[in-house]
This record gives sequence, C-alpha cells and structure tokens, in this order.
Amino acid sequence: MDVKEFFKLNILKVFMTIFLIIISFEILMGIFTPEYSDTSAIVTIIIFIASILIGYLIACTIDYFVKSRVIKIVIAVILAVIAIILGWFSLARNIMVCDPVHDPGPVVCDPVHVP
Repeated sequence: MDVKEFFKLNILKVFMTIFLIIISFEILMGIFTPEYSDTSAIVTIIIFIASILIGYLIACTIDYFVKSRVIKIVIAVILAVIAIILGWFSLARNIMVCDPVHDPGPVVCDPVHVP
C-alpha cells in the first residue's frame, strides 16, 4: 500500500470526510459531554479536531478498500442521511423553550420571561 495513494484527495473522499466529521463530532460530544451547554471551548475544540482526524482516516480507508465508484457514492449518501438525522436530533435536543405549560424538555428562559 502506497501512503500517497491512501491519503490522495478526490471528491468522494471529501464528501465522505465531511459527513464522517459531522457524525464523529455528534458521537464524541454525546459520549464526553452529556450536556452541550456545559462544554468548555477547549473541550469542544479538542473533540472537533479528533472528529476531523477520525473522519478523514475512515474516509481514506473506505476510499482505498472499496474499488467501485457506485458503492462509494452509496456509502456517501448513507453517511449524509445519518449526518442529517444526527444533526436534527442535536437541534431537537437543544431547543430553548420559555413556556412551562407546553414544556417539551428543559426550560431555558431569559431574565425577562422567567415564569
């Protein structure tokens, strides 16, 4: 295995890397910080850098071992759907609501609207 060939960039590897970074970031944030609001900036940066490394290495591995371009595209589409679903859950989990009657989760209010 040639190292240059393993790390060589192409468009499918870039797409897979982007989706894998999103997936890795969501998973690592969920594992290491149960509540996003309690996360310090340095921890978030470390987790983001780890996500980039993990995502790129997994994308390189997939690109190297899977020879069919069609299968690579299918893998990229599946990764995109997973990234969208994880992103939606992340947004749904962190909704700010200032309505104690219709509260779907934790209530976060600004000082003006404290119930």
